Amino acid sequence: GFLRITLLKSTLNISRVLVEEISSLLYRRMLYLPYEIHKEKNSSTRIIALNTYTDFLIRSINSFLYSITSILICLSITLTLFFINWKIVLSVISIFLISYFLIFLKVKKNMIKLSNDAALASKNKVETMQQAFGSTKNIIIDNLYEHFYQIFLNSNRLYRKSEMKLEVYTKSPRYLLESISLVTISFVTLYLIGTGIDRVEIITLLGVIALSTQKILPYLQIIFNSWTTISFGDKGLQEILKLLNDDFELWRINNNIQNKKNLFNYKLELKDISFKYKNNNEYTLKNVNLEIKKGSK
Repeated sequence: GFLRITLLKSTLNISRVLVEEISSLLYRRMLYLPYEIHKEKNSSTRIIALNTYTDFLIRSINSFLYSITSILICLSITLTLFFINWKIVLSVISIFLISYFLIFLKVKKNMIKLSNDAALASKNKVETMQQAFGSTKNIIIDNLYEHFYQIFLNSNRLYRKSEMKLEVYTKSPRYLLESISLVTISFVTLYLIGTGIDRVEIITLLGVIALSTQKILPYLQIIFNSWTTISFGDKGLQEILKLLNDDFELWRINNNIQNKKNLFNYKLELKDISFKYKNNNEYTLKNVNLEIKKGSK
């Protein structure tokens, strides 16, 4: 019990530190981007990345670490039980692994769809709230209350349904495997009785099967839960990686400029500077020359 509490605390602490660093780095990159890039970027995407997607990230990291510890514990239990009766233990584990693998193949495509639906619904919810709270006057004048309400309602419903389906995919395999284990024990019992083996040996073998099921099944379920959680947050993780890599060179240049204490020592001089907006053909500024001496107002 003490070991499991220690592992739990260590796992949560590691994931907390990792997500804290990643989210801080993501915010810093966003904050230090040049003004032109800020204008072009979708603010709702960045808000979602810093809130919802980082929640996906911490859940995924927790799940990954839980799966690692569960695999190690499962292996240690299996090796211990092998000394009792390796044939039965191997048979029980094989049944569980094959069952989970078949379930994995069944729900794999659905998990990808759930991940995309959750990411899209989160984005639509934030965009709707930004638009609604940022244009209250237009909503009142044009009577757009129901329009924005329906958009939010549909997005929120899609997100909640995705979470509900995730819970179903996560929890249902254990119930299914528990039923399979009971059926397996029943068939094994009938088989052993038919072979004429001594009753004491039958009880011993059945005890090994029950012990294997009781000890190994919960950890196999944790491993499966971890996979479903990571798959659910996959789209959000992709968006975080995309944002971390996006415009890195612009961030680096702008960050270096901002970190310099003195931008110039004597004067700032511009020669033949021209500027135009991205979608305009005509220059707003053309061949501008300007000199600003340090300390001038």
